[in-house]
Amino acid sequence: PAPHECAIQGLPFAVNVQVSILGSDLVATISRPVVIWWKKSPLLTGWRNNIPRRRKKITSIILVRIQGHGIIGNMDRIALRRAPWIIPTLIFAILVILGAKTHPLWGDEAETALFARNILKYGVPKGWDGTNIMGINNAVVLNNDLVNHTSPWGQYYLTAASFALFGQSSFTARLPFMVLSVLSLPLLYYLSLHLTKRPKVALLSVIIMSFSVPYTLFAFQARHYPLSIFAGLVWVFSCLFLTKRSFLPKITFIAGGTLLFYSNYIVFVAFFSAAFFAAAMYHRRTLGRFVLWFGIGSAVIAALAIPWYIAFKPFEG
Repeated sequence: PAPHECAIQGLPFAVNVQVSILGSDLVATISRPVVIWWKKSPLLTGWRNNIPRRRKKITSIILVRIQGHGIIGNMDRIALRRAPWIIPTLIFAILVILGAKTHPLWGDEAETALFARNILKYGVPKGWDGTNIMGINNAVVLNNDLVNHTSPWGQYYLTAASFALFGQSSFTARLPFMVLSVLSLPLLYYLSLHLTKRPKVALLSVIIMSFSVPYTLFAFQARHYPLSIFAGLVWVFSCLFLTKRSFLPKITFIAGGTLLFYSNYIVFVAFFSAAFFAAAMYHRRTLGRFVLWFGIGSAVIAALAIPWYIAFKPFEG
């Protein structure tokens, strides 16, 4: 289609911009780099009225060149989507890696690593490797078959997968938990952004968490802490979209809830009640639909958790 003209105001002078629609992209030519936020920029006047509505959604990349001279230089492409969480997340990742390489496994982490090693041998977290028996805390976690029946197994199988892929060491025992800790930060950013609609608040939440000493110390431990945090964030995020027509939030709700249960069922109970009441307030206008899908998803999570509970009776001696 032929280009359409519109005026950009709010600059030292008014300039004309030629804009054409190519597929789903908004393309323009300008002489100076100006970040143009479609739908939000106060610089644009008459833009929407002058562009034919051939596509309802205009996303992707803008190519711009303003005809004239100005204080900003030339540019080729401007990405509409930015990720301000990257820098604090990278700093956090460096701190976590340094911490993981500095300290050996402590008591509970060593237990995780030993159970993971036995999973590679027996398929289940047994406390007996053929020579030695797991005697930590007087072996209270073991049943009559010497299988761990009190602690959720998610952390053990996650470590076992890391051992199978990268070999057995203190660092590889911690590696999957470090990855989940790092992934939790962008997830936290987008969760905060969705709730507050304020990028600065979302970024601040990531910065606070990135430089939190307790979170950093827990982040590289081969225990359920990073797994519980990541699964909890996925679960809460999914709760906010349960009333949508898409099935993806329902799938992530079930996956996140199941993963949270198998990381720590005590944390699961706390998250379950808190997530339900918080999300119910969020969905107060569509409360019936939310309760319906929350109930269906919870039933599926229970169906995936109850067989393990029946088989290993975690609260029996």
